[in-house]
Amino acid sequence: MLHRIPRARWRFIPLQENASPMPKASSLLSLLSQGRSVDASAVCVVVAHPDDESIGCGGQLARLPGVCVVVVTDGAPRNLVDAKACGFDTAREYARVRATEFQKAMRMIGVDPSDIVMLCIPDQCAARNLELLAEQLVQIISRRDIHIVITHAYEGGHPDHDAVAFCVHAARDLLARETRVVEIIEMPLYRLEGDGMLTQSFSSMPQAGPETCIRLSASAQDEKRRLLDSYQTQRNMVSIFKLDAERFRLAPRYDFAVLPNAGRVLYERHAWGLSGAEWIGLARTSLRQLSRAA
Repeated sequence: MLHRIPRARWRFIPLQENASPMPKASSLLSLLSQGRSVDASAVCVVVAHPDDESIGCGGQLARLPGVCVVVVTDGAPRNLVDAKACGFDTAREYARVRATEFQKAMRMIGVDPSDIVMLCIPDQCAARNLELLAEQLVQIISRRDIHIVITHAYEGGHPDHDAVAFCVHAARDLLARETRVVEIIEMPLYRLEGDGMLTQSFSSMPQAGPETCIRLSASAQDEKRRLLDSYQTQRNMVSIFKLDAERFRLAPRYDFAVLPNAGRVLYERHAWGLSGAEWIGLARTSLRQLSRAA
């Protein structure tokens, strides 16, 4: 069963007083780096597209029983360029197949259907729905008593990735006003470096802490390869990512009204629905509105 959460149903839900304690984010990363499985009933992975979860942390998901996986977009840009390249005439049919691929991948590693949430924002449109998505994430995090969120780094690779990072941080800050502590672990997917795309590497930030690089065993690499193979419509894209390691770090505090990666954003070189100037305008407006709402 896939959950789609409309804005009208958003509300704060009290934390369960008898919730079992969970490891803090730094402890979670330490346990995963030791190859240990962790009760992840209070952990949520929030990503922009079907396949981002497998690219970013596919080697860890099988060791996070109880984890909730949230996919924000439907993976189907409305310009139909990607859909037609895969043989589909409509965004709706392309989105349906991408959802099927995602569900197949999650079944492979034992994620319960009740722990899958698809918000179905049109691909390349997340940045135009920042307030709505932040509110939806508040509801999900609150209802499920989530303590740790694993999500995208703010790196200027894809506008949907940056929008999800914005919304996770905004949800964390809104919940902090209710004295609810949520920690954020981030993972890199890709960003602009020189004249090309650099994958699975954090951009340097003075305020960022150290990264945790988790080397994947041969069996973990095979498992991740099978996950990525589930995404047949994305086989060209997923093939550019390495399988030997996954990188994480505790998310620093970002100024989302400033472009990431020293202003070098990859999506300006592609028709991905947004420019850097548009991002700044949308982020500033949403930050003001969320502050007033809080």
